[in-house]
Amino acid sequence: MKKKPCYCVAYQVVLARIDNGIIAGTTRTDYSLQTDTEEPNEVFADLYARFRSPRLLGLQILSILPTPVASPVR
Repeated sequence: MKKKPCYCVAYQVVLARIDNGIIAGTTRTDYSLQTDTEEPNEVFADLYARFRSPRLLGLQILSILPTPVASPVR
């Protein structure tokens, strides 16, 4: 049984705080998660889909590191 690769992703999201249709401020938050996306280039598309909104000003991937896959015990 072959296990799919996993990635540990650190990223930053910048969201607008909107007041009466005007950007009143921004919030910047750092996140990290472990994803089972098979291709590293699909990670950004998955994150964008998660945070997609008119308030999204920025989405930056800080790092994508492969998570070691444990070898089966014999």
